Amino acid sequence: HYHWLCLNSPYRDLAVNQLQEVVTTYDVEGIWIDILYLPGHPTELEKDTCYCDYCHRQYSEWYRGEHLLFGTIQKKLEELELVKIAITSEKKMVMVRGKIDWTIILECQMAVNEVIREGVGSEDIYVGRESPLLEQARVKLDRIHGDRIRIVKFGDFDMAACAGIHVKNTKEIGMLLVTKFTSAKPVGDFEIEFEVGDKALTKSLELSGLALQASSMLGATTHTLISSLSNQKDDLAKAKETLRAYAKEAFARIEPVTIGEMKVYRGVFVGIDRKLLMDAANSIVEKSSSMCAFAAEDDKLTLIVAANPDLGIDCTMVLNEVLKSVSGKGGGSKSFATGGASAPGEGYRMVDEVVEKVCSMRLK
Repeated sequence: HYHWLCLNSPYRDLAVNQLQEVVTTYDVEGIWIDILYLPGHPTELEKDTCYCDYCHRQYSEWYRGEHLLFGTIQKKLEELELVKIAITSEKKMVMVRGKIDWTIILECQMAVNEVIREGVGSEDIYVGRESPLLEQARVKLDRIHGDRIRIVKFGDFDMAACAGIHVKNTKEIGMLLVTKFTSAKPVGDFEIEFEVGDKALTKSLELSGLALQASSMLGATTHTLISSLSNQKDDLAKAKETLRAYAKEAFARIEPVTIGEMKVYRGVFVGIDRKLLMDAANSIVEKSSSMCAFAAEDDKLTLIVAANPDLGIDCTMVLNEVLKSVSGKGGGSKSFATGGASAPGEGYRMVDEVVEKVCSMRLK
């Protein structure tokens, strides 16, 4: 009988020193390392999993973090429902259904780390399905097979049914940090990602640096960063609304140029909402014998060519012919086409070329 030797343990340093001594002292053709466990390498162990104390600590950080986080959140929001848990070395996530926001998450994060610092010990309790203790624990009996249920209890802080590996004391986790909070619809309402241990510490330093840089750029402090961003967001929304109002007024003032039986509407606009411009073009070409050539400019060029179907103009063909000179392209239908190119400042020329191209086609 013998045991596997795991490279996650101090045996790694011993093995490396022995290998160095052998290859530097003796002329050998090769080395055979017996009873060595390599994570990720197929062995006779159950599904290639090591259960030594050193691997145990790593697994424990993964499995324990979600209990502390969700348990704390549910104490504040009892109606919150756990939808899904995904715990791997690459991603740790809790998906929930219910109302929750950043304020609650940050409060719970502080509470979790306080429990980690206190060093609350764990206790395994095995009960039957009829045990009254299950009423006090977080448990989903429909997901448990068999009559013997394991309850993992951490003092008065958390008690849940779980078959996973856990730390013996919360201090072993080191730290927990929420790193992402996003929508999870339609499966759930929100997805909360987090890190633990050294990864949490490294990520916290990274995020702290970003917060300090953002505060400096906005002329704010870390305490006023959120309010400053909120004010900027409100100002931007007001500016967009003002620009939208001016754009609508500008559209209403566009006078068409009559070329034969055709009415041509043209214009170049800076910083305008693309959807608003397309809506205006669609509205204009509803009039019989009308066509329009619009360009929007900011960091790139957007060109719109539209025409009433009674004119028989192939707008997609015209658009792509004109955009060729600036390495642009687009698509659409015969009566409405839109495209773009990395060519700011070319709006007026593109609009003129569209009109010239349409006129030349009409004369043939």
